[in-house]
Amino acid sequence: MSFEPGQIVSIYGLRSSEGSTLNTRRGIVLRLVPDSEPARIELLVEGTTTVDTPNKTFSIKESNIRLVPRRPLPSQDDVHNQRGVLMVPDEEMFRTLTELLVRYTPNYSPPETMLMGYANMAFQRLGKYNYMAFTCAEMEQVAGIAAIANACEQGGVCACEAAVFALLEGDPMCLDVICILLFRTPFIGPEEEFEKQEDEFDSVEEDELTPDQDSEPYCLFMKAGPILLLSTMAKYNFGSALFSSIRHSQFYAQAVQRIVRIIAREGQSNPTRDGRRLGELCRRILPHFLGSDILPVNAIKILKAHPVSASVSSALLKPMTPEQLVSSLPQLLAVP
Repeated sequence: MSFEPGQIVSIYGLRSSEGSTLNTRRGIVLRLVPDSEPARIELLVEGTTTVDTPNKTFSIKESNIRLVPRRPLPSQDDVHNQRGVLMVPDEEMFRTLTELLVRYTPNYSPPETMLMGYANMAFQRLGKYNYMAFTCAEMEQVAGIAAIANACEQGGVCACEAAVFALLEGDPMCLDVICILLFRTPFIGPEEEFEKQEDEFDSVEEDELTPDQDSEPYCLFMKAGPILLLSTMAKYNFGSALFSSIRHSQFYAQAVQRIVRIIAREGQSNPTRDGRRLGELCRRILPHFLGSDILPVNAIKILKAHPVSASVSSALLKPMTPEQLVSSLPQLLAVP
């Protein structure tokens, strides 16, 4: 059986004294070890990350791992009716918080919940009165992503390991929600300002980007929510598993386009506030979003070190579909 980066597996059948301690433990597939015979898989093994060994991995024979079934979406049959409620951080905190990263689809309706505890505190810090254009479900998503991002930033590598397991063990919907929060962000700001732009936002189709925003509340949300989470994960080798899985999202190209637009708005002759506040973080994230070997090494170094030029900015902002933009990025960002 072949395995893909981002899949969660369990280890079994190891017989050596060191290897046997890993039996029954879960791991995240990072990559196939090149030229290995028999085939080996590089894994992040749950609970083995430390501050001193932030990128510790294990090379395990493919025959000694098996896929772990995905955790189901929160069900209407759940009796506790406290989806995403975390009053005191515990070892299940990330699993609990990911319950908020769900959305309504023709085949799924999230069970009702009350925004309480850790997620609610994260939402309050963003200024809840700037989210009048959001549905209740969208507010829950904002609270969930902000709470997860904050816990990862504060908890460091061990917290990030726990978070990446929680994000990848469940339904891929939670990764779709991360992408949606990036590209289809409803208006964030005072209600009176929204009334001036309501028609522009309401006319956007489900798979289209909402208009660019550069208000202080918008920048705060991005910097405390999805962009903070992704930039924190990008610090660690195991973050590659999260980005690999995001590339399978139906909304991946749209999320890339939003990140690229922020980068481009930073590079304009008169940078916008979202470009100034978020551009550097987006430049760090983009190579991870695209995956290895998409951009040349020199182009990545320059992208991370400096804003793009005004001419590149103009090219990146030209009207095109998200898919067209993704395919053209190697040429648009190539080093002259």
